[in-house]
Amino acid sequence: MPLFYCLSQASRAICAAWSERELWEPRGHGLIGQEPAAQATRTAFVTNYGVQMDNRPTGAFGMVAEATGSPTFAGTGTVAQLWASIPGFPMPNVLVGDLPRCLHVETATAAESGRPVLNAVLSPTHAVLRKPANAAAELLAPFPTARRYEAVGERPGLIEGAEPRAIVAFPGEDGNFRPLSEVAERVPDEDGPLSRGFVFRPPVGDGNTQPPTQLVTLWALLFALSQLTRYYPAAWVGALDEDDSDVAVTLDEGLELALALAPELISRDLGFPLGRAVQAVRQAAPQNGPEL
Repeated sequence: MPLFYCLSQASRAICAAWSERELWEPRGHGLIGQEPAAQATRTAFVTNYGVQMDNRPTGAFGMVAEATGSPTFAGTGTVAQLWASIPGFPMPNVLVGDLPRCLHVETATAAESGRPVLNAVLSPTHAVLRKPANAAAELLAPFPTARRYEAVGERPGLIEGAEPRAIVAFPGEDGNFRPLSEVAERVPDEDGPLSRGFVFRPPVGDGNTQPPTQLVTLWALLFALSQLTRYYPAAWVGALDEDDSDVAVTLDEGLELALALAPELISRDLGFPLGRAVQAVRQAAPQNGPEL
């Protein structure tokens, strides 16, 4: 609960900085908890507990999403779905079941993408998968933004006999390849905003659309867990009991990761988003031109 309310306060600062509304101050959380149907175990109750948007225009969740250019979600987003959509979280089957996990990819080099070096670094368009080209469709199928792709080549395996890795790009309506930042997200790490790591994230809720950004997803997950803490303490405490719960260690590890991840995501969205700056530059210059 303290971590959620810290994130909630930070979201007010984000709204103050980036909301285009005349009145930027959120009123209410903007999400409501949804108790699942009768579940056989405490684990099932916790993982199937969900949240829905309450559709009030001044709800904090929707305002943070709007201020940061994030999608939201339709229907009910369960704890398991929200958890599975955050890169780096532990993903045992007992917690997330058969839900798709995040897919980490590396950006292609300038030579592999056929683009100038500066373009390939600032606004990459090509990704390197962990599977060969003939497996790309199955690998990308769970991710709504990645299904319309082109396999443009393969990177040889690192050692003799190893499978090659597909190099893929994602065509836009204008005939050019879309920036990876439009179909995936950079992974916050020690390399900063120009990290070569991107991640495709599975959908949240009842739809099959692009998930909220990592910050907005973490916001919803921590809200859901805070609701469990407040209104269903027996189920939550039972899920955290390491002597009796098969998800206790996973929940503890995930919350420790959230404690470290939250400041990174807040910093990324509180400061001027690099992606917006790059997008503005791209609009002013040809995609592959020397101007960028």
